[in-house]
Amino acid sequence: MREVLKTLDDTRHAAECIAKKIGVGDIILLKGEMGAGKTTITKTIVKALGSDDYVTSPTFAIMNVYKAEAMAIYHFDLYRLTKSMDLDTLGLDDYLYDSGTISLIEWPEAIENEFKDAKKISLIKDGESRILETNFDF
Repeated sequence: MREVLKTLDDTRHAAECIAKKIGVGDIILLKGEMGAGKTTITKTIVKALGSDDYVTSPTFAIMNVYKAEAMAIYHFDLYRLTKSMDLDTLGLDDYLYDSGTISLIEWPEAIENEFKDAKKISLIKDGESRILETNFDF
């Protein structure tokens, strides 16, 4: 699916719609250059899934955990990972394969080949707008 997002409200509305298509056990890969809106999408999804937690990009912590209504949401920022082997080294695979959670992964390039069934979201800057592309309908 492809949609042009002209405003921040458009981005938030798209993320709310996406949240309705996410279920426990899903892994969502969020791609886009710096400032494209990955964290805005994540914040809105986390809120739409019932969490009141404060959402920030976990660039240095690598992972934040948010409590939602009936699940935990893992928010990863893999910007600093250089290869998929790092997942094992850091123990992140234990979290990614936890079927009772949802995982939102920013900067998934180092691991995306390991998750063929993941939902993928790409944000592309286009002037002041963003182009949102997904491998699923929302």
